[in-house]
Amino acid sequence: MLVDVPQGGPAAVSSGPFAADPTTFADAREIVRQRAVALPPRAARLLDGRASEETLKPGDPADFVAHVVLCDMRAPAEQAARLARAPARIGPLVRGPVAALPQQYERAAGPGLFAASGEPELNVPSDAPPGGRAQHLALLMARALRGRRVGFLAAGTDGRDGPTSAAGAAVDGSTWDEAERRGLNPADALARFDASSCLQAVGATIPSFRSGAHAGELHLLLSA
Repeated sequence: MLVDVPQGGPAAVSSGPFAADPTTFADAREIVRQRAVALPPRAARLLDGRASEETLKPGDPADFVAHVVLCDMRAPAEQAARLARAPARIGPLVRGPVAALPQQYERAAGPGLFAASGEPELNVPSDAPPGGRAQHLALLMARALRGRRVGFLAAGTDGRDGPTSAAGAAVDGSTWDEAERRGLNPADALARFDASSCLQAVGATIPSFRSGAHAGELHLLLSA
């Protein structure tokens, strides 16, 4: 299996039809109760289902299919570290808001390669131009690394970053100033969620490709 979800393993991939799932309807009902979520009627009826409608559980007679995880969301960072020609460190699984990552990565910067992978979150306005969260993060990092001898790459492992022609972008300590020298406004591009066009104008985007699989995003921070 290729696990393309941040947690849950084989049981969470495509709802894990042949993987035993230890969670229950009771667990889901408790989460709904704690968060006071108003469910659509159909979902509410589903949660009121009988115990016989539970998903496959560990130890059930039908729990006989073996699952081997070939790749998960930690694998891109692990593989990058393995192939690195410089001393490499691996960060924790990437989750949470994209805006919080530059500060985390600045603290992680040091001699050699720092690799992390996962799936950060970015809330994009409905009227924003085409873009991708990897490129948005790359431009945020270009600002954070301004004037430093550090390079950063963010790209989707499936070879695409949102509805754009890029898989992501690679920046360094000179990218932000280069954008301003060309008459661009990178700060405004971030505010308008238009990082893609700004990065493309300075030649920082990575062309899209088709990898055939998705394991989140790969983030690489290389320091001299």
